[in-house]
Amino acid sequence: MIIKEKYLKNILKDIKIIGITGSSGKTSTSLITYQLLNKCNIKVTYIGEYIKNHKTNKKILSKTPYDIYNYIIESYNNDIKTIIIELNIEDIIKKIYDNIPFDIIVCTNLLTDYKNNYGTMNNYIKYKKQILKSLKFKGKTIVNIDDPYNYNFIKRNSITVG
Repeated sequence: MIIKEKYLKNILKDIKIIGITGSSGKTSTSLITYQLLNKCNIKVTYIGEYIKNHKTNKKILSKTPYDIYNYIIESYNNDIKTIIIELNIEDIIKKIYDNIPFDIIVCTNLLTDYKNNYGTMNNYIKYKKQILKSLKFKGKTIVNIDDPYNYNFIKRNSITVG
């Protein structure tokens, strides 16, 4: 396992990882980004409900850190150096992505519809913000500034849209 861990660390230095989070619009934003990059002749893998790359279209039944690492290694071995990961709150809370160094985290929106699932809107935001710990030092957040809660995701290297 140590050899695989060292191999993974080298891979993570050599690829770009984009995480997309929000209450709604994650899948659409992820798939649009995936398609745009493909149209620009950038090989890309999408990890969300489905794994999409040039060779696979597999449905994910469960996600563990081990699964994510294997998809990253598989992509790298297929000469794919850009990965888009749809970040849902359940996986963030389970710390599935804690050791994934994100180059970009996109925040689409936060809807109050979900606050009851987490007690309060502040709790919901707190759980969502955990993913920012995985942002690389020079990583960027892209934030929908029209969303009243997304100011919580603005960091030193943020780009705001809207």
